[in-house]
Amino acid sequence: MSSKKNTKKVSDSEDDDFEEEEDESEGSGEEDSAENSVKEEEDEEEEENGDNEIKEEDNADTKIEVKDENEDDEEEEEFKPSINGNKRKNDTPVEKAAGLSNAKQVKTSGGDAVKKPVQKQQDSDDEDDENSDIKWKYLEHHGVLFPDYWQKHNVRPRYDGKPIDLNLLQEEMATYWSQTLGTDWEHKPKYRENFSKQFLDTFGKDKGKYDFDKFDFTPIKIHLEEQKEIRKNRSKEEKNQEKQKKERLSDYYAGAILDGFREKVGQFMIEPPTLFKGRGEHPKMGMMKGRIQPEAVVINISKDAPVPKCSVPGHGWSEIVHKQDVTWLASYKDDSVKKQHKYIFLSAESKLKAENDKKKYEKARRLKNLIGQIRENYERKLRSSDPVDRQLGTATYLIDKLALRVGNEKSEEEADTVGCCSLRVEHIQVIEDTQIGFDFLGKDSMRYQNTVKVTEIVWKNMQSFIKNKKPGDDLFDRIDASSLNEYLKSQMEGLTAKVFRTYNASHTLQKELDKADEEGLDKMDLKDKLNFYDEANRNVAILCNHQKTVGKNFDVMVGKMEQRINVYKDYEKELHTHLNKCKKNGVNAYEKEVILEEKDDGKHKMFVKKFPGTKEKIQEAIEKIKKKIDEEQNKKQSKEKNKEIALGTSKTNYNDPRISVVWCKKWEVPVEKVFPKTLIAKFVWAMDTDLEWSF
Repeated sequence: MSSKKNTKKVSDSEDDDFEEEEDESEGSGEEDSAENSVKEEEDEEEEENGDNEIKEEDNADTKIEVKDENEDDEEEEEFKPSINGNKRKNDTPVEKAAGLSNAKQVKTSGGDAVKKPVQKQQDSDDEDDENSDIKWKYLEHHGVLFPDYWQKHNVRPRYDGKPIDLNLLQEEMATYWSQTLGTDWEHKPKYRENFSKQFLDTFGKDKGKYDFDKFDFTPIKIHLEEQKEIRKNRSKEEKNQEKQKKERLSDYYAGAILDGFREKVGQFMIEPPTLFKGRGEHPKMGMMKGRIQPEAVVINISKDAPVPKCSVPGHGWSEIVHKQDVTWLASYKDDSVKKQHKYIFLSAESKLKAENDKKKYEKARRLKNLIGQIRENYERKLRSSDPVDRQLGTATYLIDKLALRVGNEKSEEEADTVGCCSLRVEHIQVIEDTQIGFDFLGKDSMRYQNTVKVTEIVWKNMQSFIKNKKPGDDLFDRIDASSLNEYLKSQMEGLTAKVFRTYNASHTLQKELDKADEEGLDKMDLKDKLNFYDEANRNVAILCNHQKTVGKNFDVMVGKMEQRINVYKDYEKELHTHLNKCKKNGVNAYEKEVILEEKDDGKHKMFVKKFPGTKEKIQEAIEKIKKKIDEEQNKKQSKEKNKEIALGTSKTNYNDPRISVVWCKKWEVPVEKVFPKTLIAKFVWAMDTDLEWSF
């Protein structure tokens, strides 16, 4: 057993403190995800426009996107170059040859911004602003920060058992690949195929001489682990210096002035190069995401605002624009992998975001008042003799009832993700008893697998839509995303599939939370109330098919929970034995320390078993540990039940926050137990909602 200075004690009298620590550790993942949710929120708010070909999707390895709110598994620290190191002026010839550069050849003075014409985007591509009205009168900011160019570490991998020299780009790519060694990504066929091809292409005319399977990147992997240990063992002074450096950069880049008020920028760092992962079986996984150069970045500021200085010597901005009808500060197109535009926005708690959020939820409430009329309309179309109307009615029914996205056409290079309009015959199964089975890849390549009971007319329509068709044929062959969106907007101004999802999510949450009276919430303690709320939110996540990838440490964490439960159960048995002895001969009180949770560093979490000297005290201890066992088992069951369900997405993007605020007030639940501090800041406009308000 480790010495006391290497352990942390948790006695049975300290259970409450121990529980709070566990709750905080799980909640921290939620806060982190909300803090970094800039890109995902903007993605979630995009209109499902059939003509929008450059809509940004979530990507598991994108540095400016959110992790699932409940993803509390620790991720291995990625090796990244430090901020603001030495810069080189241009891409190397081999970068250009490998197609990994986003730079355009322009003449600029060192560090000065330049105005250079670029092809204009369509208004539908300018983020998701709901209309073209003026969003701001004055906007000033400091632009974006670029990651450093790669600095060689000169650690050589082996080829066919012998060390091999790599150039700058090859070493960078090899280092990113080395991060995947020992993970599932290393052995994913498509990931390996794409990376190996691109890596060998960097050898130019000599690429035919090399076999990727003969490369051994272990030396670089060892180097990364050594560097990780060095960073971990830095002195407090060194860590503080790095922290202060980051704070200085943040103070400079994270601030913007909007109509005379200082606002926080959500994410000011351009994505660094890395290997693309995506989610699901994306056809481009394993490809190198190229370096974004300033010449790819468009800056949006006021006409009378100072132009931000470009931090990369010898480079300049692509264009300076003054678009007051959009809310993005900067945009750029990443041509290396997904070839999509990305945007830099103000943070989630900014005034603009708050206004957009409130408009979004008010639009969903407006749909609530019209939903009966809209359903009557599409139900008439379900029975129409016109095949186009029947398909429009059926598609709208699926969007309404199943929270499906509209679905756009995909190129062969994109992941085969589908929505309602892009469903194929192979994705559905018409089953007896008016049931329809769905099995397809939705957004982020997350599998949607569901069997639902539908109305008889919908069932008959679906049966007729697949008649005499091949598995690869379109289910809805007479409509597309544009025509469906046009129909939706004819029913209500601004109506999209996303508005349906927001309405159905908020309506479902309100309906579930309204069951509190019949569930006897007034007699529940705080933990039971929170479990009730989480179950309501879980039903929303299931409705919207909000899934997450199971974390690599999930089994380890569940194993630790089981270990704690077993320790508590052993303690309960020992208490019963102790009680029997007490009844016969009397006993003396004593304590015993055992390991509650083992740690790799030897600093085990300990548990102090207390054995009282009287029957009454022993019985109290038994009741207390029984309650503790129940709580731990419920926590474990909840974690297993939600291992593939992302509870945070609906809470952040679809549930009207006023529903949760009113519920918390009514049942005396602190709002910080439901929302992390980042969501409280994001939804500050909802915190004063009247107790009588209802969605």
